[in-house]
Amino acid sequence: MATVGAELFGHTEAGQAVHRWRLDDGELAIGVLDLGAIVHTLEVPDRNGVRADVVVGFDSPAGYLTEPPMYAGAVVGRYANRIADGVFAVDGRTYEIPPNEGPNVLHGGRDGFHRRMWNVEGFGEAGLRCVLISPDGDQGFPGELTVEVTYELLPGRRVRIDYRATSDRPTVLNLTQHTYFALDGTGEHGPDSNEEHLLQVPARAYTPTGPGQIPTGTIESVEGTPLDLRQARRIGDVVKALEAVGRPGGVDHNFVLGPTLPATGTLRPAGTLSAPGSGRRLDVFTNQPAVQVFTASAQEGPWIGKGAVPIGPASGVCLETQHYPDAPNQEHFPSTRLDPGQVFDSVTEWRFSAV
Repeated sequence: MATVGAELFGHTEAGQAVHRWRLDDGELAIGVLDLGAIVHTLEVPDRNGVRADVVVGFDSPAGYLTEPPMYAGAVVGRYANRIADGVFAVDGRTYEIPPNEGPNVLHGGRDGFHRRMWNVEGFGEAGLRCVLISPDGDQGFPGELTVEVTYELLPGRRVRIDYRATSDRPTVLNLTQHTYFALDGTGEHGPDSNEEHLLQVPARAYTPTGPGQIPTGTIESVEGTPLDLRQARRIGDVVKALEAVGRPGGVDHNFVLGPTLPATGTLRPAGTLSAPGSGRRLDVFTNQPAVQVFTASAQEGPWIGKGAVPIGPASGVCLETQHYPDAPNQEHFPSTRLDPGQVFDSVTEWRFSAV
């Protein structure tokens, strides 16, 4: 039986109160903010049964609202990942989203879901449900969109994240969770780098990108490339292999989990991250067609994290289950269209263990 609680976390510059909602089932404990539906803390046992916070984040709302953003722990949307030139079409009508990464749009734009105050409409032992209504024309996207994200702690050291959304007009949608995992611990209790973590992704293919990390439209095999992660590899070694072929900055790639979605109600493996030091292991499962893996190997910003510890490169690893980047502009990619009467249904589970 989970214990639950809520507390004031702080205030935004505009004076809005931000709360942290906590679930603890004795194995895992998760803290979620109503700002950005952010996973602020996630306490996980190591091989000795000692719990530590394994997600990168900040001690106040201001950290989550810094520019440029880290998107740490947030639900990002309306469109996770990138849209080329911030332009796409639905039923012959062109929509333009203000760019926030060079000429392109990243994670929904400058005022994406990571910056919004979500309503907590369900909170108890069964989990935490966060709701956001995005009006028609929000950031330039068509349709009034209603989004629900539910976090649950399940037996067997599992965190389940359910996303549901509906729209009153044809639109495009791609939601994900942008938590940075550092399985040896974060802040003053953890190391400065994820390079000793082991990473495994059961994908045979990926979507190559060109300038601005925009997909070329092709799907290529990982065979014989530094992105062949079908066997667990040390992240530091993967980063060096990418540098050797002229791709500095570590892993920031979309891996194809399957050409079609899995059967309704079933999940498939999307990736495994493990820390030899602490013994903690994370297995990610999803019903989405892809996972964007981001090792943050070159990421730098004016960020001071939990415990007043600076957040530098390789501070954490993101395993972002989602659809393909720029899918609205790539006819050969799975569609991200959402029509009235349809329900967007995405599920991800984080399954923790220790060895």
